[in-house]
Amino acid sequence: MSAMLRICQYCMGVHGLGERCPHYKRREYKTVQTKFRNSGRWQRTRKFVKERDLHLCRVCLVNRYDTRRVYNSTELEVHHIVPLSEDMKLGHEPDNLITLCRFHHQLTHSGGIEPDELKKLAGIPPTPYNP
Repeated sequence: MSAMLRICQYCMGVHGLGERCPHYKRREYKTVQTKFRNSGRWQRTRKFVKERDLHLCRVCLVNRYDTRRVYNSTELEVHHIVPLSEDMKLGHEPDNLITLCRFHHQLTHSGGIEPDELKKLAGIPPTPYNP
């Protein structure tokens, strides 16, 4: 019985199944933060935080800081309240993460929203319906 062959995505040659191409280079990351953001664990944590926050921007939900739509579920990003550059140990802590739309995320990084306010919002369960 002959060995299974496959077309290599690196050199477009033909190799046996399980054989590593000599042209293959392991991906190198420029920073620890980039490696962190490409990890499967981070992808799962990010998904969990978005689900916890009901796939809504938490700042838009309280209608503050030039909110355009109260129930904003577009262009969502998960923000580290304490940045990874300050404390990598808090990278996967749900209490340190909050879902923001791109507008409020950029506003946060430019200093328009204080981290203490984000911590308060992250500590309160989201309620999408006003009583």
